[in-house]
Amino acid sequence: MASQGLVKMGCRRRIGGGRTTQVWAHPWLPNSQDPFVSTDQLAINQGMMVADLVDDVTGTWNTNLIQQIFNARDASLINKLPLNDTYDDLWYWEGDITGNYSVRSGYRRLGDVLAPNSYVWSSIWKLKIPPNRKNFMWRALSNILPTLDNLIKKRVELVNVCPACGLVEENVMHVLCSCTYASLVWNLLQLPIPPFNGNSFLFWAELWLGDASTLGCDVRGRICGVLHGIWSARNSVVWNGNLPTPTALCNRLSSSWVAWQEYGARPKVPQAHLNTSFVHEGQRQNGVRCYVDAAFHNSHQNATYGFLVMEADGSYVAAANGPMECPYDPLMAEAMAVTEALSWLKNNGYAAASLFTDCAVLVTSLSNTRSFRSYIGFVLDACIRLISTMPGTIVTFVRRDANKAAHMLAKHENAPAVCSVWRDGPPSF
Repeated sequence: MASQGLVKMGCRRRIGGGRTTQVWAHPWLPNSQDPFVSTDQLAINQGMMVADLVDDVTGTWNTNLIQQIFNARDASLINKLPLNDTYDDLWYWEGDITGNYSVRSGYRRLGDVLAPNSYVWSSIWKLKIPPNRKNFMWRALSNILPTLDNLIKKRVELVNVCPACGLVEENVMHVLCSCTYASLVWNLLQLPIPPFNGNSFLFWAELWLGDASTLGCDVRGRICGVLHGIWSARNSVVWNGNLPTPTALCNRLSSSWVAWQEYGARPKVPQAHLNTSFVHEGQRQNGVRCYVDAAFHNSHQNATYGFLVMEADGSYVAAANGPMECPYDPLMAEAMAVTEALSWLKNNGYAAASLFTDCAVLVTSLSNTRSFRSYIGFVLDACIRLISTMPGTIVTFVRRDANKAAHMLAKHENAPAVCSVWRDGPPSF
């Protein structure tokens, strides 16, 4: 029952035809902080459904009506949402790309709630460190580690004396930072950590994880490893009665970090993603080659696409870029860019093509569209329908350096304003 609030916090309405979603009562706008309509509701708009904002003739948003009813913020968000009348409105979970709730996404959202500095949390999730250390850091920053003071708060009868030093009471800040044992470890490693001032572990972590920190990702990752190692040494005392010497612990931490950098921190792109494509069954790769990418511009995060079409022998065919109406969602933008490229190829008479994208998640998602409850499912379905009309067409993952031309097209200064197609080659970048 206690988790109901967390689940409700991440639930959103995906708009299909808009017939079962109330404009003012449901969380349906593409804004993670506030998905509800902020415009004051007038008496004449009581009970308005999202479908009432759709043009009956075109099946698109009635932009004139939206501009009349809603403030600028709400109108902009509404116009960025895709519409598809063939789908029903339904609930989806915002914290997962498929729209399905998972324990992992729930933990992430809970971390955002418990920690006021969202940058600290995003920094933790982006660090290239083992998953168990990310989980440990989440527990430490949330102050839910089973330290003696926390156990006493849960009415466990024990004496609060630090197991490592045996001198003072134990809390998160003491055991990981200011304990005599922890201090010896930090002194031996000589990492550029901020001083241990105060009793707030979260405040101290913000000094080296926050946006004002000048430490690189490698140093931050090593600090997380040391914190995890000190906690493991503390547990060794509690459960085995054995505390490794500070020198032994430092040697172990240094060797484990080198091993992780060598074997564990490399990009986790499965080999199958490098060679696996979404292929129309029974067909081989053929047709023109098309490199496609998406980008976001300026503070308004305007989405754009770009693609480059070439013959199989490498000769130039055409290039195009243009704006897209899309919420700030990188995966959706990549899928929409592929849809734009497929539509262009079909409209220009190409029966087959090999599309290349630097988004491995998109290639995998094209084979699992039925699992998507989020808006991305709309776009993936559109991609598959276009592919089915062009037998032999495939979508393949390539590295960013191989997709540089499409990326530059998407980021080109003309892309946010107009849709441009160059038959004689794009302007120089």
